[in-house]
Amino acid sequence: MIQWSTPHDQVNDCRLNKSLVDRVSLYADTRTFGIRPLSLVKIVRYLEQTCSANKLPARLFEDLKRSPLFKQLPQSPIAAALFSNLLAQSQQEVPQSLTELYSKSLELMLGRWDQNKALATEKQFKTAQLIAEHIACFYLDNQLIFLAKDDFSKLIQDYLIKRNTGIEAIEIHSILFERSNVFVSDDETGTISFRHRSFAEFLCASKRAKDRSLKVCETALNPYWINVFYFYVGTLLDCPEVLEELRQTVSNTEVEEWMKLISVPSYLLAAYQTEFDAVESNLKVALLDSARLFNRVKEGNTKTRLKDLSEMHLLYLFKSLVVESLGYEFFNRGFESIALQIADDLESDDVKFHALFFLSCAALQCGNDACFKFMIDTYGAIKLPITISLAIRCELEMATNLTTSRLLKSHKDKIRKVLFGGGKKQGLTNRLSMQGRLDDLFEKPLSTRFKMAAVTKT
Repeated sequence: MIQWSTPHDQVNDCRLNKSLVDRVSLYADTRTFGIRPLSLVKIVRYLEQTCSANKLPARLFEDLKRSPLFKQLPQSPIAAALFSNLLAQSQQEVPQSLTELYSKSLELMLGRWDQNKALATEKQFKTAQLIAEHIACFYLDNQLIFLAKDDFSKLIQDYLIKRNTGIEAIEIHSILFERSNVFVSDDETGTISFRHRSFAEFLCASKRAKDRSLKVCETALNPYWINVFYFYVGTLLDCPEVLEELRQTVSNTEVEEWMKLISVPSYLLAAYQTEFDAVESNLKVALLDSARLFNRVKEGNTKTRLKDLSEMHLLYLFKSLVVESLGYEFFNRGFESIALQIADDLESDDVKFHALFFLSCAALQCGNDACFKFMIDTYGAIKLPITISLAIRCELEMATNLTTSRLLKSHKDKIRKVLFGGGKKQGLTNRLSMQGRLDDLFEKPLSTRFKMAAVTKT
């Protein structure tokens, strides 16, 4: 990127930044770049090399592969870097979550255990940690990208002057800027910022967790605060009252609806010490809300361009998002119970069918076909919408371990009858008609339906 920018006179600055939106107004004339998530293969290769270079036991890497953290690392390159740093420090225990990874990493970065950084006392470490948390909250509450050095020094001075810690400001400056990699200084602009925004998000969440002051209704579905809320529940771990408030939180915008689909399962994973009933109740609500959102998008009630997809492609997109969020062994324990709860819910059949389909796909990701069998046995190809019946067939064809199931083979036979009927003459007519219907479902953008409906009305 630097090589690209050198011959261009109009390029004043070339920066890598995860949160591109934050810098839009400041660098409107600057070409910006995003960092693509690492693939799982590259993560594995990277961590294997780290383990080998530091002569760590193979058991440590095997423990990691069984950890819930393993599936989250490719989504966050910074997390992979933090993990390799932990390995380099010869840590012999694998963190079980991103929250635990950040907690251990930031303690190392602030110098709690690293004797080479010459951190003299526990008091100095704790003071530096608390001040870093204080600065992080100020930073995020005011939606800052950086702080002037004078403002930064004032925050430290104001904190210390109100407390009798016996610690000098110069000592804190030394810990935060000379010993840790939490902050980065820009001498040209005279500013200081967090080296990575996620450091500020974790430290802010850590401070808020101490007095449980983060408001669920204002932060859980707000894109600006979702990482803070993730670390918040991950720090609390056992927080049934927070998850109950999360369950009752209503999405007020389409953005919040998408945030609920993507983020709620992550929160539940982070709060893994909470009683599982609270997890199940949240999953049920999230799945039903996902089904409602799918139906609204399918009907054109969306500000996104997803209405340019065909119905089957849209269904596949939603299925993929749900599987990515819910396809963890941690949730597998509750899938069958949630399926029964959704089936007994007073929602419309259309919403319930889609919620059950999404749930069944997530369960299948964990090797659990019981939910699909429940759908087929309870409703079958006759009652289910043709889109879901076809999607189930597609899922089963991809899951080769299920091809020997009599129930699932029966479902495929019933779909064939629903699609093409019996009798040669009737069958030929139905085949032509149904082929057109299938082409519409798989190929025709949903937006064309809305245009045709508008023309019909006029």
